[in-house]
Amino acid sequence: MNQYLQYYLSVAHDQLLSSTGLVQSKREDPLLNSAASMIQGCLKNELLMYALLANMSTMLPEMEPASSLPRSTYYCYQAIKALRHHLLTSAQPDESVLIGLWHLISAENNRGDFKAALTHLNGANAILKYLQKAGNPPSQQYIALLQACKSLLTTGVLTRRMSSSSSEVQG
Repeated sequence: MNQYLQYYLSVAHDQLLSSTGLVQSKREDPLLNSAASMIQGCLKNELLMYALLANMSTMLPEMEPASSLPRSTYYCYQAIKALRHHLLTSAQPDESVLIGLWHLISAENNRGDFKAALTHLNGANAILKYLQKAGNPPSQQYIALLQACKSLLTTGVLTRRMSSSSSEVQG
């Protein structure tokens, strides 16, 4: 299994579990069930697979500094390629596109490429509006996911501005 998927299932899941305070058996664990669903989705949907790999490849070095980001650019590119293919060949966008874009926004934000993250966020908002106009609005969890993306991106931009301002003051 790819090391980034393994990371998603072990480290990221355990951190989410401990941060929420949930202590349940693995069979009843909603986060583990969600992780399993995500991995199953990755096996069926190339966009989800590459977007998750892009996201995890940017998160792993933050958690394990000995790691590097050599594959994040590759996975982001593959996710964008799969997104374009999905949009060109599908009758209409679906919620999987929103999930893929969420992972891409997170990955680009983690890489510090806020312009790319904003481009993906604008695309996600356009798809959200399209789905609403088509009479097939996504569930509230997807709308909340996009709100989280906006907050994540804003935090990343502000953090970068603050760190560059403090560097200028020190220099």
